[in-house]
Amino acid sequence: LNVMSEINDPTGQCIKFLGVWSGDVIPFYDRTIFGQDYWDFFWADGEECGVGGPLEILNVRYYCNPKIIGAQIIKAAGSGPCQFRIEIDTNLACYNTSSQLIQRLNKDIFTDL
Repeated sequence: LNVMSEINDPTGQCIKFLGVWSGDVIPFYDRTIFGQDYWDFFWADGEECGVGGPLEILNVRYYCNPKIIGAQIIKAAGSGPCQFRIEIDTNLACYNTSSQLIQRLNKDIFTDL
């Protein structure tokens, strides 16, 4: 599998993977009244959540932050049963950035993890 994100134990062994590269994820952009505009991506193709359970859902949210050149992970944690969210600050998530550029950033960040 072409795993994009996984959770490892302290020894570096993979406990579970959260998503695989599928190429068919369509992001959406949310312009909020609070100024925390963001791109949202969802993958529902992670590892099975418990025996016979649903697949893990991975949500990656890129917040517009013009002060961050490149990208900085600000939070990565479970966000509910069988759900995981990674939040990233980046100048590349600001409104004038194309969805293709954000998808490329996704690929670059998760390849380096």
